[in-house]
Amino acid sequence: MLKPNEEAWKREEALADVVSSVFVDLPEAQMLSLEVDELGEPLELTESLNPVSRYIQRWKTHFVKAKSFISNVPAFVLNLQKELTSQKSPAGGSTNSSILLVQDKLGFRKLAVLASSSGKISALETEDGRLAWTRWIGPAHVRSVEVVRASNVKFPPLIAVVTETAADTTFTTINAITGEDYGSTPSQTISGKFSQVVKLPVREKDEHTEVIALVAGTERIRLFPSTSAAADAFALVKDSFFFYETAVGASGITGFASGNLVKDKTGFYYPVRKTWTIDFPVDEKVAALASRSSSAEAHPSLGRVLGNRSVYYKYLNPNVIAIATLLENTRAGTSNVNLYLIDSVTGAIFHRSSYLGAGHAARGLNSIHLLQVDNSVILSYFNHGPDAAELITQLVSEAGTADTTEEVGKKKRRRSQKRKDIANNAPDVKGYEIVALEIYENERPDKRMEGNTYTSFSAKRPQVLSQSFVFPNTITAVGVTSTTAGITTREFLFGLTSNQLLGINRRLLDPRRPQGAMSNDDKEEMLIPYRSVIDYNPRDVASYYLQVMGIERIITSPTLLESTSLVLAHGVDLFFVRRAPSKTFDVLSEDFNYIALISTIALLLVGIEVAKYFAQRKRLFDQWM
Repeated sequence: MLKPNEEAWKREEALADVVSSVFVDLPEAQMLSLEVDELGEPLELTESLNPVSRYIQRWKTHFVKAKSFISNVPAFVLNLQKELTSQKSPAGGSTNSSILLVQDKLGFRKLAVLASSSGKISALETEDGRLAWTRWIGPAHVRSVEVVRASNVKFPPLIAVVTETAADTTFTTINAITGEDYGSTPSQTISGKFSQVVKLPVREKDEHTEVIALVAGTERIRLFPSTSAAADAFALVKDSFFFYETAVGASGITGFASGNLVKDKTGFYYPVRKTWTIDFPVDEKVAALASRSSSAEAHPSLGRVLGNRSVYYKYLNPNVIAIATLLENTRAGTSNVNLYLIDSVTGAIFHRSSYLGAGHAARGLNSIHLLQVDNSVILSYFNHGPDAAELITQLVSEAGTADTTEEVGKKKRRRSQKRKDIANNAPDVKGYEIVALEIYENERPDKRMEGNTYTSFSAKRPQVLSQSFVFPNTITAVGVTSTTAGITTREFLFGLTSNQLLGINRRLLDPRRPQGAMSNDDKEEMLIPYRSVIDYNPRDVASYYLQVMGIERIITSPTLLESTSLVLAHGVDLFFVRRAPSKTFDVLSEDFNYIALISTIALLLVGIEVAKYFAQRKRLFDQWM
């Protein structure tokens, strides 16, 4: 948009169709390395010097830095004056090479890399929303964007962009700081399409990049990069690498394991073998797959301390996956949602719960969302009311062959009792609901699963607590805040059709919220009494008064402050915000009285010196007496 003689704002239209997004941590201005020391010199040179020479070399380096600092003071003052007198450019501005792409002291400055379906990649700097760089990959569909090397050494952070056509899949390695291709062979094309792109928790030793496994359905696994170093790294986790195949609309789920390395004309691959299969009942299809917040999720504690000082130990099995299925009955015009907790290694079903009358609000409107984090699972759906729940139960009960008169009488009594149970348990509302579940090792506090070594092949069924809540808005996306240590109370984020981003504290979506009178232990644990409705509180709206059109995905990233999490919601619009669910407990408030603090410290120092003087004087006087 242009004003007379100036540009009011500029928007990158490719950002209205983002299919993949990721946060990239920026490097520190002066960062230690695996190859150089804190002075930026090779480790071999530092280790070859004796202590005296090393001390002299250190002083020389400090002198050069001090001289450089003094010569740059005028330029620093001019730049500071220019920054204070000029306005910041609007969010989404054009590429600016003067953007400082280094980490700030609090970790707020990062890069948000966004890929559109047309193949255009854009990197936005999160401090003020300016466009750091943009490039076009090519006329191909962008599958995903993965961070394959973080900025923890003196190598630039790298991202891998996965694009696919009808015939092949291409990986492009990009320098996340400049947006340019990285390495002598930045692109690698593999014939065929892959059903999954899995980032493995291992690094290859040549470029220190994380290895990506490409799963080609039920046939084979290929690695990126396709090097011997990547194969050596994958060999460390090959025996424990299990995965599953399913998709929204599928009628089952199948688990696989990796075989041994096989070489062919195009390089090498790993064949897969089927380990287990689960087929859902007739007409039951997968509706949602849980997405975990991070593969390196922080677990601050192994349990939850109760009011009586006992502990519920969390079930932190990383192999447990949550899947929501939908069973629709077109004849009755109703449906129900089933939630499964499955071990992806063995295929064991740890938990199954059915929500009668639940489903999509309307045909074509996705109303089922699933999120899995820590030992919690969040499920949202549209409830068509108790009448729909009773109807679908009646249809299921009537299915079957003809029975004798006595059996018919027994089934009628059972159906009558089941209808009474539904009438007592099913909510008497028609609208959106949120179900919160927490998984623990045992139903009794202070009890853990036996054994010092955990394995999925001998895992016992955990205890699952759940509670449902009525939600007064339509949900389009679900996310959760993340912090470095995971100590801060989590906040669940919901994108709404009202074009708002809403945050709900985890304490409100707690399945242990007591019903009825609270006990002393409940009060000691500071639980909130159960209410069936999650109230819409305007103060919890993370997007404030702004309209964020069509939120489809919410991603988060931790900062160096434990209290604060970075949140990016995108759809038609982009919205970035910092969230502090437990308030900024590790930051002094803006109205903090610094003068009083400094004055108190100064008075204490003066008091110490005065007391020291009189103490020495008294000691001297006592010695003369």
